[in-house]
Amino acid sequence: MKYTWAVGLAVFVSLCLGAGAPARASVVTFSTDQTGANTQIDIDHTTIYNFYVLPGQSVTGILGDFTIKRGSKTTEPITFSLWSGVDGLGTRLASISLAASSVSQSYESRIFDLDPLGAPLGPGSYSVQLSSMTGDQGSRQYFFKGGRFQSSDPAAVSTVPPPSGGGTPPAVPEPSTVLSAALGSVAALALARRRHRPGIGTRA
Repeated sequence: MKYTWAVGLAVFVSLCLGAGAPARASVVTFSTDQTGANTQIDIDHTTIYNFYVLPGQSVTGILGDFTIKRGSKTTEPITFSLWSGVDGLGTRLASISLAASSVSQSYESRIFDLDPLGAPLGPGSYSVQLSSMTGDQGSRQYFFKGGRFQSSDPAAVSTVPPPSGGGTPPAVPEPSTVLSAALGSVAALALARRRHRPGIGTRA
């Protein structure tokens, strides 16, 4: 097969270029592991979780998956909001509310759907919030099962702060760097093949 080696080298270059491309996150789901205490949401109680989009990643949609219930007299909606910056101190980027009538009085998983976002989230710090203007009496509150906050794609979105002292995850090589390395390998393999091909020598 005259061109088998060339085809193999082309595949090798393609794989190298693919390895150098940064990973992209599409939609990330946030939830808790439900190991914590039941947490109330009302006019006096709100819950905020911080998260961090990692370098080289992009988030185009967010889902909140929480196991919640309402009181027997709850009438106000419950809202899931996305904020720039930590602790809900930045700009509100998106939000969605569920009507009280759509939440059961028994614990059930409910999805807060912010997909797609108006604009993708690039690397940086963000936060999500569960809130409601409902009264703080038990019969009017919302409750959800708390615990450790977690991301469905920890390789793209971390729920713990980045390392202190300016530390960052290892950098992803630029595609041009990977291409140079791949072409160098191609040239070396081609030269080695030429030197070992019967009947063909190298000039001084």
